[in-house]
Amino acid sequence: MDPAQVETFLKELKENDLPMPSYVILTHHHWDHSFGAAYLDIPVIATDRARDSLIELSQLEWDDESLYQKSQGWNRDKIQCGCYKESI
Repeated sequence: MDPAQVETFLKELKENDLPMPSYVILTHHHWDHSFGAAYLDIPVIATDRARDSLIELSQLEWDDESLYQKSQGWNRDKIQCGCYKESI
């Protein structure tokens, strides 16, 4: 999730008279599940493994060339790598 997705999520909750979350539980570190937590001002609960993986991810370079180099090990091409970057 990116900031806009988090904003939309919170807006939908409010518009539907649903309670705002008081914490986030991360079951794993995958970026499409975990990166949005950084945009919420609430506690995040995670497994030790997820926490360690997120710390490791936070220390990586996220420029285009670095993402492309990482994608080589994932068997992805530049287009997929670009989609990954857009979503974070």
